[in-house]
Amino acid sequence: MCPIKLEELKIEHIVDFAKENTSFVAARENSNNHLRIFLIHYDTGTVYTRNGRADSWEELGSGVRDNLLGCIIAARNSVPVYRLKTQNSN
Repeated sequence: MCPIKLEELKIEHIVDFAKENTSFVAARENSNNHLRIFLIHYDTGTVYTRNGRADSWEELGSGVRDNLLGCIIAARNSVPVYRLKTQNSN
């Protein structure tokens, strides 16, 4: 995984899935315009980032995770936040 430059991230939008207590977050790194996609599981505190080259999701370490969550909280009032309610398929 390429290092994530948190100081260069600009969060573009957030998609909340209320029933699953998860969010997808799309962000760009200013210097190289790389798109970063994050998956957050609030119940477990786990945060993953998408690695397109390896076609996988990689878990973030606690230091990067905590800083990223702080950035997301700060961005919630200034970026589009889409809230989706999913149907139970049972």
